[in-house]
Amino acid sequence: MKNNFYPILLIPEYFRNISHLEPQLPEIPKKPIKPELNEPQKPEKEKFDEKNPLGCVFIAIIVLVLIISIGFIGEVSKIFLEMLEGAIVLFIMLLIAPFFGIVQTAKYYSKKNKNDNDYLIKVKKYEQNLLDYDKYKLRYPNELKKYNEVELPNYQKQLQVYEEQKYYILSQNNVLNYRKEQIRKHFHSHVKVDKIDSVYSTGASENVFFTFLQSKSPNFKRGFGIKKEIESKNYEPDIVYLDTYSGIVIDIEIDEPYNIADGTPLHYIDLDNKRNQFFKMNGWVVIRFAEVQVVKYPEKCFDFLMFVISELSKGCVNIENNYLDNIAQWTKDEAYEMAYRRFRKTYIK
Repeated sequence: MKNNFYPILLIPEYFRNISHLEPQLPEIPKKPIKPELNEPQKPEKEKFDEKNPLGCVFIAIIVLVLIISIGFIGEVSKIFLEMLEGAIVLFIMLLIAPFFGIVQTAKYYSKKNKNDNDYLIKVKKYEQNLLDYDKYKLRYPNELKKYNEVELPNYQKQLQVYEEQKYYILSQNNVLNYRKEQIRKHFHSHVKVDKIDSVYSTGASENVFFTFLQSKSPNFKRGFGIKKEIESKNYEPDIVYLDTYSGIVIDIEIDEPYNIADGTPLHYIDLDNKRNQFFKMNGWVVIRFAEVQVVKYPEKCFDFLMFVISELSKGCVNIENNYLDNIAQWTKDEAYEMAYRRFRKTYIK
């Protein structure tokens, strides 16, 4: 429905949540697994392509021994004396090289041993699987017969029952009843409705429309609202629709553009937002009619109310007004203008 056009319809959020709810379905039957006779495959040993770094270690050690030997002959070699500092550096590097080679060799044998062990484990598992396969091969014909003659037919029967249950559970009528029940539960556990001794005077239009609605249904009432814990004044609707069975409660408001006694603007755009929100937060639906609508077209207003109640009870929230001509909500300045023109006098006799 259009915002800021009468009739104004405001729906609490929980109705929107309920409109998407569906009953829970039973668990889907599990299809049995068809027996299969698969002969195990013998594992192949993975190739281990890494090169053994042990040769590098031996070369480094030989070179290191040669350098040390040259050092002993150095007394008779001036060339060696001149290169003593370089020889020391080279000696240190060659000392590190064997250590590095030993580490790499250790890693090599560790990987190789793991590769061999993994293969042995696979072989043992294969041998065990082969024994199991030989035993299962003897039972396989009976297992397959059991699957085809017992397990599969039982599953198909269970699946048929499930589909029948699903069809019923998700049927339009059952979903509707389920959502109605959720609305009732929410109403009794969350919606706030208080009995209030009215302190407000009511206008002639409200009294006439209320009398008309009561002649249609006893669910249209007065004297109910919401007591505010902080502020002294309570929120009391002009008219209340209260159906404790369906769990639907509606604040029905009749909006006049101005006070007929002194012309003070009333119910202009945004003036009632706080009040509307308060009712919505406490689980109330809010419907606001322009006064001219209830005076001129009370039957159509009633039909619209019944349509809203019917749709909400189904969990439907996308409600359109096909009963009344839309009337734009007025601004404060427009209310002053209507008061100046005595607009209410044109339809109140």
